[in-house]
Amino acid sequence: MMKGIRARLVGSHLLVIGVAIFVLVSFLIFAVRHYYYDSIEQGITQRVRVSADFYESYLSGTPLATQADDLLTSYTENIHAQVQIIDQSGALLVDSLDPDRIAQLAELPDVAAALRGREQSWRGVLRTTGEPVLSFSVPLIADGQVVGVLRYVSSLSQTNQTLWSISIFLSLVGIIVIALSALVSLVLSNSITKPILTLIDSAEKLARGKLSERVTKDREDELGRLADTINHLASELQRNEVLQHRFISSVSHELRTPLTSIHGWTVLLLSSDFKNKEELVEGLRIINQETNRLSYLVEDLLDFSKLQSGQLSLRKELINVSELLKDLEAQMTPRAHRLGIRLIFSQLPAQLHLQADMNRLKQVLLNILDNAMKFTPEMGHIWVSAEVSEGNFSIKIKDDGQGILEEDLSFVKNRLYQGKGAQSGSGIGLAICDEIMRLHHGSLQIESEAGVGTQVTLSLPCSNTS
Repeated sequence: MMKGIRARLVGSHLLVIGVAIFVLVSFLIFAVRHYYYDSIEQGITQRVRVSADFYESYLSGTPLATQADDLLTSYTENIHAQVQIIDQSGALLVDSLDPDRIAQLAELPDVAAALRGREQSWRGVLRTTGEPVLSFSVPLIADGQVVGVLRYVSSLSQTNQTLWSISIFLSLVGIIVIALSALVSLVLSNSITKPILTLIDSAEKLARGKLSERVTKDREDELGRLADTINHLASELQRNEVLQHRFISSVSHELRTPLTSIHGWTVLLLSSDFKNKEELVEGLRIINQETNRLSYLVEDLLDFSKLQSGQLSLRKELINVSELLKDLEAQMTPRAHRLGIRLIFSQLPAQLHLQADMNRLKQVLLNILDNAMKFTPEMGHIWVSAEVSEGNFSIKIKDDGQGILEEDLSFVKNRLYQGKGAQSGSGIGLAICDEIMRLHHGSLQIESEAGVGTQVTLSLPCSNTS
């Protein structure tokens, strides 16, 4: 994959730079060729026009054929070009390079144009020698009539050779620039892909279970942020692994305790002669109690499984919250008496109906009260109150128990999180309660101070009431 990324980076850079260099070199070659050809043409054009004007002004009274040789001599002074004088029929009268040459040049584009009274240039290749040339022809005027043509022909062989050398030089420069760009692109791509390879290697180690693996951060850019993210993920995975081990250990312990009690009493009762009725009743009571305890734990585990898979759902109906709280008081008061805790229900609404899942809402209240009783010492207090205010219905459960450590408070609703207290549970109860309240579009808020007590506030929007 890294080869693919590196190849794409280098390829894209080279494509952009290559196209840019190609366009630039092509433009420079075209501009140089245009400059050279224009310079030659302008030089010839200026000389030819001056010569034609001189003929029209001073020599037009004499027939062209009789003075062609003299004209040729004057026109070739201080010029390195071939000069030709052509009569009005297109026949070559004199040629500075080949005095004995006889030819008909009327079919040449520039000569034909000049015979019609219009000056014109032409660039092409001579048929006889194959030499590239640039020619310029102007009409020779006498008494307003075209009597012949003055033609200058300049060889482009040397010019083309020079242009070819310049083109090769510019192309080589372009190739060198592309090569240097390729080198820079490789360095740049390596500076990107090498850190990515390091991140991939660390991620693969994490995937294989090496949760202690960390990425060394050596840059403050997007890759540095990615390294921070991977390190944070590794820390979270490591923490979750610890929580998972603690959860399994805690659940195993909570399952083993009632099972041990049930097994012990079952063996005792099986070996009994059933004459001691009090022992029989006590054994059955404990077996029933521990069985209920196992049932609650299994229900929590099933709910936790649904929570993990996002399948925890509600069956809402119109419920009487006042009756629910009264039933809760009746159910929990005997246990509070056994534990020596004073359970106080106050400020309960006379009549309040709510669209909610009664069983799930009761599950939340029982879980909160169970935690309160678990962490409240003998002679302690638990207050339960309810009120409707500012568009919300809220239930507050407050105790003066041992409270929650500040370092644990922000995590107690997290799944599988267990506090450091000896009586900490499995780490799933509060997570399930929080999800149930969220499904009711409500909230579960916990305020606590170690050694002082805890207050849990359950809030539901009044739009659910009727």
